[in-house]
Amino acid sequence: MSTNKTAAIYLTNGNKFLEEGNLEEAITAFRSAIELNPHYSWSHHNLGEALAKLGKLEEAIIAFRRAIELNPDFSWSYHHLGDVLERQQQWGEAVVAFGKAIELNPDHFGSYCGLGQNLVKLGRLDEAISAYRRASELEPEADWIHYRLGDVLQQRTKMNLEEAITSYRRAIELNPDDVQACGKLLEIHPNNLEVLLQLGKALVKQEQWKEASIYYRKAIELNSKDASVHYQLGAVLEKQDNLEEAISYYRKAIELDPCFMSDDSSFAKAVAKLRQIEKFPPHIADFLMQTSDLRDADFVQETFRTYLRRSLGDEGIAEYLEMTRSMTREQIICGISNSQEFRFRWPFSFALTSLNIVHWSIGSFFAQNSLWEEAIAAYYKAIILKPEIAIAYSRLTENFGMQNKLDEESALRSRFFKLIAAYPDSSELYTCIGKFLTIRGRFGEAIKMYQKAISLQPDSSKCGEIYSEMGQALFSSNQLDKALDSFKKALETNFANKETYMAIGHIYAYSNQVNLAISFFHKALIIDPENSEYYIHLGHSYGRINNLDLAISCYKNAIQNPPVHHHAYTSLANILIAENKQEEAHLIINNLISLNLPLSYTEKQGIVKLMEKVGWSEEQNTYIEKLKLHPPIKEICDSVKNSVANFSIKITNYIEIHPPHVVEFPNPPKTIHKDLDPRVAFPDKFESPKTFVVILPNGRYCAWGTTTAVITSDNKLLSELTTEFQDPHHIPAYHIEGTVAALSANTGNNYYHWLYDMLPRYGLLELSGIDIDSIDRFLVSGYFLNAQKETLKSLGIPSHKVIDSLTYPHIEADKLVVPSYAGIVNSPTKWIVNFLRDKFLPLADNSKSENPERIYLTRRSARSRKIINEDEVFNLLQEYGFTTIDPANLSIAELAPLMANAKVVIGYGAGNANLFLCSPGTKVIELFSPYFIGPNYRMICHHLGLDYYYLLGSEGIVCSYLRKLIYPGDGWVDNLVSLDALKQLFKLARVEPRRREL
Repeated sequence: MSTNKTAAIYLTNGNKFLEEGNLEEAITAFRSAIELNPHYSWSHHNLGEALAKLGKLEEAIIAFRRAIELNPDFSWSYHHLGDVLERQQQWGEAVVAFGKAIELNPDHFGSYCGLGQNLVKLGRLDEAISAYRRASELEPEADWIHYRLGDVLQQRTKMNLEEAITSYRRAIELNPDDVQACGKLLEIHPNNLEVLLQLGKALVKQEQWKEASIYYRKAIELNSKDASVHYQLGAVLEKQDNLEEAISYYRKAIELDPCFMSDDSSFAKAVAKLRQIEKFPPHIADFLMQTSDLRDADFVQETFRTYLRRSLGDEGIAEYLEMTRSMTREQIICGISNSQEFRFRWPFSFALTSLNIVHWSIGSFFAQNSLWEEAIAAYYKAIILKPEIAIAYSRLTENFGMQNKLDEESALRSRFFKLIAAYPDSSELYTCIGKFLTIRGRFGEAIKMYQKAISLQPDSSKCGEIYSEMGQALFSSNQLDKALDSFKKALETNFANKETYMAIGHIYAYSNQVNLAISFFHKALIIDPENSEYYIHLGHSYGRINNLDLAISCYKNAIQNPPVHHHAYTSLANILIAENKQEEAHLIINNLISLNLPLSYTEKQGIVKLMEKVGWSEEQNTYIEKLKLHPPIKEICDSVKNSVANFSIKITNYIEIHPPHVVEFPNPPKTIHKDLDPRVAFPDKFESPKTFVVILPNGRYCAWGTTTAVITSDNKLLSELTTEFQDPHHIPAYHIEGTVAALSANTGNNYYHWLYDMLPRYGLLELSGIDIDSIDRFLVSGYFLNAQKETLKSLGIPSHKVIDSLTYPHIEADKLVVPSYAGIVNSPTKWIVNFLRDKFLPLADNSKSENPERIYLTRRSARSRKIINEDEVFNLLQEYGFTTIDPANLSIAELAPLMANAKVVIGYGAGNANLFLCSPGTKVIELFSPYFIGPNYRMICHHLGLDYYYLLGSEGIVCSYLRKLIYPGDGWVDNLVSLDALKQLFKLARVEPRRREL
């Protein structure tokens, strides 16, 4: 993978972490992206955002300023810089930043607000008023801007008092719960009863009980005869657990208005609480540990005695005691574990059904609070009560060893569960947890786990590995001195790997100890002598000490060892130019350009500057022409058809294929499970949108990540053909001559989505009547997998006409032909299934060999969502005569006869995408992980008349916190198949045991 692609991955991961609020992980990812590609402004900008949110303001300012240097026309960098400068009380500089943001984007409400705030701090009130007024014009319904305008007007002069009052009242009118506006209006009219009550009410909504009570007391001073105010003050005091005083105000309310007296009044409840109040233990952990050995009935009673009497009156107590007769321990925990104080919330919500799940839940709580010793103890209890998952993982570890297979993450999970089952504490167990935390970017927690592991067994032979792992976590969290110390301790134990040597080399490079850095980079290369990235880092180091011959040698080695890194070419060219070796530099730059790597705009500008150094005017102009940037989108068009009708092109450029239609699934799936899982059984119908093809002269197409977008030559976005759009104006559009058909889908190059989302767009092209031979290029979602090449070849698309969106994420074509999506993602229509069947089923006719009637589609070669106990599943399936095939290792031509002749197919995951090749009446059994379920294969079976069954895997890792720790997401969670359940499903489907066919 190229350095640029790696940087893009780090940037994408950083953005994901930033959205999820995982700021430390985001910062690490952005810094990694910058290290690999320091010239991409987005990495610096997003790093600034993450640093600002974490409170690292000085570093955030540096990041935003660097982003501005790289892209001085991006208003958001100036805006965010202004925000951080304001937090640093650098108001003058903040004013400049917001002013520049407004200059670039004169209609941005937030920038005017920021400008106004900082002008106020500088005492430039007239200018602030002007900024706030412009903001209020842009967002007239934003209540708080009226409040701020009123505040500034009040500060400026008493002459503006009436205007200030009007602004505050307008703010309250728009938002009655605006505490600040009420407070400011109260400063002007301190004895206004209406405002006092409004402010008290707003504070109650915000649960600011103490502050609300202050204003209700003032209101009573102004009007002591208002029963409702006394009652409200009593309610607020009760919220503060000041029951005695609350009761006195309830009594006064009843005296003033007897209607406030009833058997279920707050007064009666407060009296009951005053009799029964008990204190809460300081922490949930105490309660769980104290009651862990109690029987269910005793646990319920103890919970009631300790927690629930406080919040129930006499009637509530009776009702609750009646309910507890049918409650279990896990139901109690499920109801009360959402808050650390165990405040029981009404109505009750119970979902858990067994004691082992209770321990999973308890472990989840402890782990989330970094109480790992307690968490491990809880996990151990859960596994002892239901050991299937630990046994399966333990056997998986043994199988890895016997088969000499390398799957580091699966092996790590297996090792973890095997160690949990062998509890108590072990150094190796904490090391496993540390590795999981490191994988998730939670370096601070990981470091603590490694320290715990070493403290448990300081003389263990494994300590070297632990020190190395801890060093990597320290290095990733920028604690370089501590990281170096940890790595040195690893080396002292004679543990060393290439990652350790490279990390030490980087630390020395950062501290300008270049010769030491070089020595460690060399040690890493001895272990991995074909690693191109290692050669690049070594070349950089030689360049720093002016040993240019060795630097050139390193860069040439990097070029000869894939993956290709553009830094190797540009660094080599720069040195050659410095040594006046123009012709050689010319050749290197030409070679780089010919590779057509997906580089950023800034990286390409760097290549242009290299061209300038060697004096190529004609080639430079040609390359610059390819770096064409477009302005931001100026208009969004909802209807493609209407856009074409109003466009300066012919209406015949819009070709409608299918009208909208309802797709129904009247027959429910079959299973042994008591209740149908709605994730499989629904929807039972959906409306598939219309399909069409549009032809756009000089149109543009964007496809990266989950974004696809179509843009007309006059810079209008066609929203019907757009998904999760991000404006590409900062990314150059590759101009491609001739006619380009854009087939690339936002679901990427995943095998299922390649078949069901992307290829059907070609089918729409065929139905449109467009001459396929007239199309010069087809833009697809990747072109490196065998299945991608095979399917396109089968459709008659030659390789020289294929371009992929990974290399060309933003194109402009003389004529752009865009088919719509053929249907909703993960909801295939009958036309889509029939299209695939018509195109690829004929491949089965070429097979002359006999094929098995029962096949199992394994995921064994997949990187995720494997069946943990697949060896046991294999043995059972052999008893029933199944042949195991791995679809990932077969072409569609090889799969077609197997699928077409099968009478029973068991599938799990993307292998089921090949079900369109099956014959009507085939029995299909779909296996699901309980944490990743969908209806799309059921829909395919319905369209083809296949007999569909499904089986959910065992509950496995019930603890969602643990799943998130050891897997990237629920779509990656491995599956545990119950052999007994599978036998029951065979019985339901009338699949009898028999010897496997030879």
